[in-house]
Amino acid sequence: MPHDSQDSLDDQDLISGGHLVAKALKAEGVEVIYTLCGGHIIDIYDGCVDEGIDVADVRHEQVAAHAADGYARLTGKPGCAVVTAGPGTTDAVTGVETLVRYDLPFVGIVGNNSSMNQIRYGQKAKYGEARERSGNTLGDVPYDQFARMLGGHGEEVREPSEIRPALERARASGKPSLVNVWIDPDAYAPGTMNQTMYK
Repeated sequence: MPHDSQDSLDDQDLISGGHLVAKALKAEGVEVIYTLCGGHIIDIYDGCVDEGIDVADVRHEQVAAHAADGYARLTGKPGCAVVTAGPGTTDAVTGVETLVRYDLPFVGIVGNNSSMNQIRYGQKAKYGEARERSGNTLGDVPYDQFARMLGGHGEEVREPSEIRPALERARASGKPSLVNVWIDPDAYAPGTMNQTMYK
């Protein structure tokens, strides 16, 4: 809702994109997410905890997608994998293909900031801005198209206000879906900025 420059919002009135993702997942019936911890999707985990969604941390993104497959097969409820961009998403593609092949209820979330921010922050802190982006950018890959290519449903989200409608369309499609959520590449998670190895 628009507000004039004299209005101010309390911190309690603000909500992060990760918490918006979690709220939308809850509204779509997701009870558990399968994931491998990654720096730019941690806020989604915080939101899931707040929403009562279980977070199952696995050791490989391929396992996350296959675990979501197993959950969907056994319960009939939507399986969900939350992965990072780059190898996190490409590792999960085999599981997504299996979900599409068997037409199982699934929504995958890609936290995509085109970068490996934990590494990037450390390089910037230690070596300065000139070496900040050395060897840690992932490129602007439209991961949502992976799902479409396989016969599923893909969505791309660039604004927080688009998160909930994208997840609603994904579930309404009746197809296994992958939602590519773009994250500001210059926003660092508090945990990243507080790591002592960079000081």
